[in-house]
Amino acid sequence: MDSGLRSYVFRGIDDWRNRRMLAIDTAQVRRITVERDGESATVVRSDSTAWTFTNGDAANARTVQAILNELGGGLVASRFVAETDSIGMMPPGGTTTAYSESGEQLAAVTVGSGSGDRWGMVAGDSVRYRLPPFRVDLIVPRVETLRP
Repeated sequence: MDSGLRSYVFRGIDDWRNRRMLAIDTAQVRRITVERDGESATVVRSDSTAWTFTNGDAANARTVQAILNELGGGLVASRFVAETDSIGMMPPGGTTTAYSESGEQLAAVTVGSGSGDRWGMVAGDSVRYRLPPFRVDLIVPRVETLRP
């Protein structure tokens, strides 16, 4: 009879590390700025559920909700970037920053450029996490996906 203990004994060091990059109270988020591929956009919460661009145009609710889900604890890396990993050498490719009503920065996530897996970092944390492309698109979406 195999026990579950065997899987724990043969884990690598990185398998024991927490890969959750951040978790904030998204109810406090009132403004989100996304910068990616040389474009940027800012959306603001006009009430408890509606998000608009700073000019008043409606934002894509699904894209904003995906960002909030990631900020609220869903942002989990697939692994960590090793020192010898080539993705760690890529320049930054985008940033999402969340602010409170008073303008306090609640969270900032920066991802590397390129295609495929990318590195990701959270402001205030020196760890470089490895993120799959779908996760990059959720936390730092292309600006055009913010439009309905």
